[in-house]
Amino acid sequence: MIRKLIFSICMMCLVLVGCTDDNLMPSPQTPLPAKTVPVRLNLSTETYNTPPQGETRAGRRNTVWSVSNKDMDIELLETPVTRGAAAAVDKENAIYNYAVLQFKGTTENALLYGKAIYPCPDGVIKTADVQLKPTNTGTGGTVIRHRFVVITNVNNTDLNSLTENNSTYSDLQKLNILKTGNPKFPLRDLTVNGASKETMIMCGLADASINIGEAKQLSIALRRTVAKVTINITTDYAGFSEFKNWDLMVMSIPDKSYFNILGRTAVFPAADVEKYAAYGFNVLTSPDGELLPLNGKSAYIPVNLQLSVATSPQSPRRDNAPIGGTYLQIMGREMVPSGVGPLPVVKDFVLYQIYLGSNLTTDFSVYPNYNLTYNITLKGRSDEDSNMVRFIPGYFSGELIAYDRNGNVVTAGSAVKWKYSKRLEAFFQDSKYTGQAQPPIEDLGRQDLRWQANGPFNNRGATSLTDGRANTQKLQAQDGFYLNYPAAQACYGGLNGLTNAGMLFDWYLPSVSELIGTWISSASTANQLSSGYWSSTALKDNSQRAFIITNEGEVKTAPVNSDTDRHYVRGFRNPDAVNAHQ
Repeated sequence: MIRKLIFSICMMCLVLVGCTDDNLMPSPQTPLPAKTVPVRLNLSTETYNTPPQGETRAGRRNTVWSVSNKDMDIELLETPVTRGAAAAVDKENAIYNYAVLQFKGTTENALLYGKAIYPCPDGVIKTADVQLKPTNTGTGGTVIRHRFVVITNVNNTDLNSLTENNSTYSDLQKLNILKTGNPKFPLRDLTVNGASKETMIMCGLADASINIGEAKQLSIALRRTVAKVTINITTDYAGFSEFKNWDLMVMSIPDKSYFNILGRTAVFPAADVEKYAAYGFNVLTSPDGELLPLNGKSAYIPVNLQLSVATSPQSPRRDNAPIGGTYLQIMGREMVPSGVGPLPVVKDFVLYQIYLGSNLTTDFSVYPNYNLTYNITLKGRSDEDSNMVRFIPGYFSGELIAYDRNGNVVTAGSAVKWKYSKRLEAFFQDSKYTGQAQPPIEDLGRQDLRWQANGPFNNRGATSLTDGRANTQKLQAQDGFYLNYPAAQACYGGLNGLTNAGMLFDWYLPSVSELIGTWISSASTANQLSSGYWSSTALKDNSQRAFIITNEGEVKTAPVNSDTDRHYVRGFRNPDAVNAHQ
């Protein structure tokens, strides 16, 4: 059964046509006009989830969606946000003031006809002082329909740009609060009687006509302008036993939250792809990460409406997601034990991205007044599941293998196709130098590095154009010189957590051909990369240069020991070798 909590207020309409009420904070002692028409306004908070357009008020039962695939089980509970009659005043239901905006008509160009803000200092709505104007503003004083908008928890300046008989309804639709400078966004603090209160903006509207002398009742449903998500994460996968540090973030959050979210359609608030760069994130775990399970991690999210897509199973949902959709990012990290090396080192990682929506198939929108609960069980990591992010550009490593037309391995003379034998996986971020020497060769944690930084030039035979692992092994073979090669050390030590030379390792500095193949595969994300990257491939002569690739895809050489020509490092490994040990 659908229940609505009805709050009745008596609102008085001014009889004098053309009379305005400029008092934004009316006093209870202010006398009302002698001739008024009582209008009963019912404010309600809907107890079910509806899209922002509010196509229906019929309501529906709470729904549970669930999907299961190789890597995870997800259960989505669409739980309504409600305001109980006996509920304590808190940030999800408190109304410390509300604005009533009356527009002369119901179109985008309808002029603002009345504006007033009414205080409710104890957080409970009070309406005894509210006044409205009659709607006899048509030709010759005929009664027409006006739009009445209620917005809660506004500050003294939010609506200053709206002026009567000048601003329009479309001007209201442009007003928003910004993430910049507001750590509680999309909520915010409001000063009430000198005290700071954390608040949530709500809005509602009704189109109605009010005649002089007519008894009238209006109903306006207040709706929170944000959604709430709660995430619970667990795992039953033994392969994650060494992953002690888990990070949970909500990603691609719009940087604006609008006062009036009614009547919005996808794509909103930003249809321009370039504006998504300003979208932010919210970290829900501690800086060092936390152990699984993660329970009751919640966040508030502004409206983000995206176009629906064709029905698909959960595993390719990330591939089908529209650009700009809001998603959960779950990262598990296997850290090198504390005390091994001078800096924390991520030895291995797993990364999931789960797009939000009102279901787990076609919908990718975040609607206002929704309360979504995600129960997630992580079961492994599979290359076939697009929700698990591994940057594996393809086969760009190892020996070149010759194949015939049927895909059989053949000798070079009869080959019709050549392919490298090993795949590559790139680390999720640039690597850091972790070597310790006296005097220091590079600053600890530095990312823009030199290829060689100490002693006379010696490429150690690291000249392979295709085998970055072999190059790295040569550069990191002996304690006497391995710290002199910061670019290689940032992968060997900075990603594997190794503090001595000649050890077994997974992550290495890629060769120039491995870098080229990776850049071709990742050109669409070039704006997320650094300006240039070292390869492990040095020239065979004594020119003291090694190959790099720039963010624009240019392959060239750079001096190995120039303090003004530094480059970044991205570690690589063979994902199939890692999978074989899981």
